[in-house]
Amino acid sequence: MKYIQIVPLNESFRWQSNLFEYSLKKVYGDKFKDYAIIPFLKRNQPTDLPTYEYPYETELDTMAIDPIYDIIGKEEAKYIPVNVYSGLRQVLQTLPDDEVVMCIDSDMPLLKPYTGRLPEYHEMLVDNIYEDWHMHLNGKNRNAVEPFLNHKDFNYMSGGSNFMGRVKTWKYIIDNIVESAVRIIDTFPQNNQFRWWANMLGANIACHNYRVPMNHIGGCYFPNVNELQDDHWIAHYSCDPLFHKGSLKDRKWDKFPDNSFYNLAKEWYSTYKV
Repeated sequence: MKYIQIVPLNESFRWQSNLFEYSLKKVYGDKFKDYAIIPFLKRNQPTDLPTYEYPYETELDTMAIDPIYDIIGKEEAKYIPVNVYSGLRQVLQTLPDDEVVMCIDSDMPLLKPYTGRLPEYHEMLVDNIYEDWHMHLNGKNRNAVEPFLNHKDFNYMSGGSNFMGRVKTWKYIIDNIVESAVRIIDTFPQNNQFRWWANMLGANIACHNYRVPMNHIGGCYFPNVNELQDDHWIAHYSCDPLFHKGSLKDRKWDKFPDNSFYNLAKEWYSTYKV
């Protein structure tokens, strides 16, 4: 199994990726390199000069990724979110078809080893908390995906995310994910939420269009959204006001709750070299 994050080269993603690697070492010990690589974007913003070597400290293998602009021929910053699945598509070409890949954001450290079932071929395992939290694809936000759906059988799209699937399954749907994400951004130019969710929306659309079931496994702790449970093996701190994705300065470390996620964050920070 491999955890794949697509990393832009800036200070925020530098420390997020470093925290992820720290958690990977704690969880998997000497075998941590077997579970992830760092694919990094040659360019994130259209105006960035290309970078071909990963500039930050890491013990993981790295891979330079072509940005979405080079692929679709449009130098517009609005397409930045699509870099995630466009980048994943490039990584998939280097992996065997039976490998299991979980596409994660950089702000998703591990809490413990994953011991749940692995996905079958032609199946995605997801966390459906996103649907009721903010996706609402089966309700008020159906208009975000409706124009791109190829059939009326609604047994596949769940509104979930944190996608885990076999490489063969990913390859089957990845072109439609990227195409749908680009089309969403073009179709809803004034909707900033749909733009930032374009990847999650595109992945739901592709699972629907290709009839790939999205089956809920959960297991993710979202600080400030749900309560930490024994079965949570990964965390996503994107919406946490205490430990957020912004600057590391002026954090109120003494206010952090005493649990495995916040203790991991404090332990990591004590070792992080700015």
